[in-house]
Amino acid sequence: MTKKIILFILIMPFAGSMAAERESSHEADTDRFGNKYDWCPPDEKYGHHAVIVDTTEGFNDSQYSLLENQILNKASMEDIPPYDKVTIINITGKDAQATEIEPLFSKCRPRNGEKKSKHELDRPTFFGMPETQMKQMMAFFNDSLSKAKAKFGGLENSSGSYSQIMEQIKELSRIKEIDFSSDYDYRRIIIFSDLMQFSKNLNLISSCRDRKNCITWEDFKNNPQNRIKIRNMMPKFGENPPDVFVYYLQCKHDKNMDIGLLEFWDGYFTDAGITWDYDTETSCN
Repeated sequence: MTKKIILFILIMPFAGSMAAERESSHEADTDRFGNKYDWCPPDEKYGHHAVIVDTTEGFNDSQYSLLENQILNKASMEDIPPYDKVTIINITGKDAQATEIEPLFSKCRPRNGEKKSKHELDRPTFFGMPETQMKQMMAFFNDSLSKAKAKFGGLENSSGSYSQIMEQIKELSRIKEIDFSSDYDYRRIIIFSDLMQFSKNLNLISSCRDRKNCITWEDFKNNPQNRIKIRNMMPKFGENPPDVFVYYLQCKHDKNMDIGLLEFWDGYFTDAGITWDYDTETSCN
């Protein structure tokens, strides 16, 4: 697999460069607490960023810091354009299956009232939306985000019974309640995970962790016994698939990155028609 280093350098997980010209939305701008429209324009769908966090094998302090520093922070939220939607999903491997998981957070980023913002809609104008109102809504947004982020603290010793990463990606492609449809101008999935899929459809633990050598995607998909399993896991995003960025939490199972796990996932994403890239932890002991 060829790692797209240039892509990683030029395109950060929340890319503001994709923002097209946008008109202000009265409904979104007057949704003070985000309770009616989630600060989203009711008639427009611009960008949607889905953040999937895999905590099925615990989530230690360094991984929490990575999540906070790279994605769930004020600067990252200001980087994305106004009215883009952010959805956060926690895969715990407990109680809820992929079809039943409800997002911890799913709201559009309101206009923030920053005069120096790179996004024109953020900047207050004399005849437009007042600066104080913009900043108040952004404060409510950040407060809701902080409450969702707090759910990932103190999970170092937590563990689940299964890890349905691929199933969750498929659910994004079809569950209407999550609203990750192709109606959006662009979509991005950001995944924090060790990529150790463990479900009734695919058990990578036995090959990747126990035998230290992952099965290849080609061998898995070409096994006639896996035909239904693959159907249960492959998403259908249509002609406008999202791109994917993975924060690969490799320290526990793939410290030397030599077990073939990334190659397996590359085959999966390629067959799903998805362009993807990744970065790794730097805190391995």
